[in-house]
Amino acid sequence: MFDSRNVVWKLPRVEERQDWKSLTKVTAPMPEPGPKEVLIQVHAVSLNYRDLVIANRTYPGTVQEHELVPASDGAGVAVKSTFCCAGYAVLPETALLPIPECLSFEEAATLPCAAVTAYNGLYGIASQALRPGQTVLVQGTGGVRVFTLQIALAAGANLIATSSSSAET
Repeated sequence: MFDSRNVVWKLPRVEERQDWKSLTKVTAPMPEPGPKEVLIQVHAVSLNYRDLVIANRTYPGTVQEHELVPASDGAGVAVKSTFCCAGYAVLPETALLPIPECLSFEEAATLPCAAVTAYNGLYGIASQALRPGQTVLVQGTGGVRVFTLQIALAAGANLIATSSSSAET
C-alpha cells in the first residue's frame, strides 16, 4: 500500500553530529523519480561499518559536510517509475535487483554491500574465480567475512578464518 508520508532518519551536519544519538526522525517531502529512476518504498535497511564511522565523524569522505540519511543498503518495493533510512527513496533503475522469493526484506537488505563485496572478491575476476577445492583465507569479523565464508563454503572451498579476537575464530 502506498503511503504518502516519507519518514526519514537523518544525521545532522558534521559539526552538530555526535554519534547515533544525533539521529533524528523527520517527515520529508516525497521524492519524485526522474528519467530512468524508480521510487522505492523502503521496507528494510542494513547498517554497515561505513555508517558507524559517518555517525562518529571519522569517515574520511566528503559525506561528512552535510546532513545525510545513513544506510546505503536496503530492500523494498518499486512504487513508481519514470535509500536509506527513509520511508521512500528514488534510485537509478540500474541500481536495483529483484529480491529472491526465499528472502524477507530484512534478509535482502543485508546483501548489497557485504555480500556483493564478498562475491566480487571470490568471482570478480573471471580468470581467477574461485573453484572447488581451492583454499580461501578470510580475516576479520564483519559482514564481508561472514558472507565470504558462506559463499566459499557453498562453492566447495577449503576455509581458513583468522581474527584478532579469540571469540571470533
